[in-house]
Formats: sequence, structure tokens, C-alpha cells
Amino acid sequence: MTCDRYWTDGILLVEQGQPDPHRDGCADCQREHARRNELIGVLPLVHATRTGNSRWKERVWREIDGRASMQRAWWIGGGMVAAAAAALVLWFVLRPGPSTAVASRPELQIISGQVAMRSTSARVGDIVRVNPPHGEEARFYRAERLVSRCAAGASVCELALVTAGEYQVVYVTPGAPEPGGRLDRDDAAVVNSGGSYDMTPLSVR
Repeated sequence: MTCDRYWTDGILLVEQGQPDPHRDGCADCQREHARRNELIGVLPLVHATRTGNSRWKERVWREIDGRASMQRAWWIGGGMVAAAAAALVLWFVLRPGPSTAVASRPELQIISGQVAMRSTSARVGDIVRVNPPHGEEARFYRAERLVSRCAAGASVCELALVTAGEYQVVYVTPGAPEPGGRLDRDDAAVVNSGGSYDMTPLSVR
């Protein structure tokens, strides 16, 4: 039986900078921790856009689906995290050229005290504020787990940052399927339904 403690309790200790004696003696948790670090290492490569050639998305998810059918046991053992990292690297190689949509990416503001600034890094206690464009829905993930969302059409969306870690701010087109709570599956559902998304990573210390 595979130990799943890392993604329930161990991840919180990592984000708080606390020691985890259980992980030190658990091979499953050590492996999951290494996969998390690998994924975080490639997150800066993510530069998703809402326009341009969308066929790269189909190829990425086709590759993931193919690996799932051929290596089911590997997926069950936590391989999903490593596959997501591979998909991000694959997207970086296959991504379309520069697009005007990147330049018009929605502004992300960090409010620290009474000061609002544009940034992709913040501290615990700050507030992140976004203005979803074109009636899109804004979703906030921490360590790829959904923590908050704003309904499509909201002009302003805010999240108080109470826990350190790697966050992802995702905008999805109107009419997207309801999120299930995991970033990779939610984004795949958006693409499979014919929609698109835009993601901005946010580091919180």
C-alpha cells in the first residue's frame, strides 16, 4: 500500500519550513517530495496563452493519456506529478511563437499593507487581486490544489494569502466545466470542452 501522507499533512510542513520526521523514514513520501520539487522547478516555464495554435494542447494531453493507458501502475504510484512536469517541458518546446495575448495578460496586483504593486511574488499576509478579463472565471490554486475561485463575470477577485507556497492564478473562458480541485485535471477539462485558460504562477514566502 502506498503512503499518501505527504499530500495531506507533509506538504503543509514543507510550505511552513518545518521538519518532517515521517518523511525522513518513508520512501513513498520522499519520492513524492522529490516529484513536487521537480514540478516546481519547471513551473517558471509555463507561459500559457488564450490564443494561437491550440493543437499543442491536444498533443500534450494525448501524450499524457497514452502514458496513462500503458503505465497505469506508474500513475497510481504518484507518477501523475512527474507526467505533468514532462507535459510542461513538452509544451515549452512546442509552444507557439510570441502572441499579442501575452502582452495583454490580466494584471495581477499584490496588496501589502496599504500598498498595491504588480508582482509575481508575495508574502504571507498579503492579498492578491486580479481583474479577470472578458467575463472569465478566476481560480486560485496552492500546490496545484484549488483554494478559491471567483464566478465568471466578476470584475475584481481577491485572495488573502495565509499560507506560504507556490500558487497558480488561472483564468478560464466562460462556460468551462466545474473544477474538481486539481490543477492538471481542471485545465485538461477546460481544454477538452473546447475552452482555454491562462495561468500565472505566484510565489508566496
